[in-house]
Amino acid sequence: MPPLLSIVTVTYNPGVSRLEKTLQSVLKQNARSYIEYGIVDGGSTDGTIEFLKSHEKSLNFFISEEDNGIYDAMNKGVQKSSGEWVLFLNAGDYLYTPFTIQEIGELLIQHHPDILYGDCIQEYPTYWVYDRASPLERLPYQMIASHQSMICKRSLLQDYPFDLSYKVCADFDFTCHMYKRGVSFLYYPSPISVIEPVGFSSKHYKKNLEEKRKITTQYFPEKKIQLYFFYTKKLKLLPFITFIKKIIPQKILYIIHSRKYKDAAKK
Repeated sequence: MPPLLSIVTVTYNPGVSRLEKTLQSVLKQNARSYIEYGIVDGGSTDGTIEFLKSHEKSLNFFISEEDNGIYDAMNKGVQKSSGEWVLFLNAGDYLYTPFTIQEIGELLIQHHPDILYGDCIQEYPTYWVYDRASPLERLPYQMIASHQSMICKRSLLQDYPFDLSYKVCADFDFTCHMYKRGVSFLYYPSPISVIEPVGFSSKHYKKNLEEKRKITTQYFPEKKIQLYFFYTKKLKLLPFITFIKKIIPQKILYIIHSRKYKDAAKK
């Protein structure tokens, strides 16, 4: 019988300590019978491969080879997976509690959604920020949840693989495509993952905005003009925002995050 959920971690020189944190959070889940766990590595040279070989018995699959970026690696992970649903968990990120997969698994079995999504926590050095998922109707303007807190039917990921023409927003393209296709979404009102605050798309914010503008005007033509100006305005403000973020003290950033998310808490 195939597993209920495949958890896939894609890596490239992540640092062994970060990868071990992710691995241990999966291995400590009390519903291990639900889980298949695999790693897709892009040919790391930082000791990752040696670390994974020493933990090979804990993995259902492990491949290390050159790829064409993070989304190519994620597509490879889907191809290697056999679970009915798939969750991508980045190196350095971890599952919220040892009971997370048990709780999610029960919802998957009961409701059988195409996509289940939940909240996440951004982990900063001295505090956490509770990042609540957005309502589906906000999708044209933002991703509804971190991909580390989105669980998708493997059949959907096989039917519509991540589009490699998008370098930082292929997961957003996938989510918009599925939303317009009419698949079922189920919101899980609790954190699924604890993630590092600087994700791949955050480091490429200009590209992120450009790709989102292209994606949303394609999927939401009824809002094409509104969305075009929404993202264009953000692009024009980007140099100013980048400068301000560089000079703002950490304590002020904490206050801003607190007000934005209303759930920031000291660690």
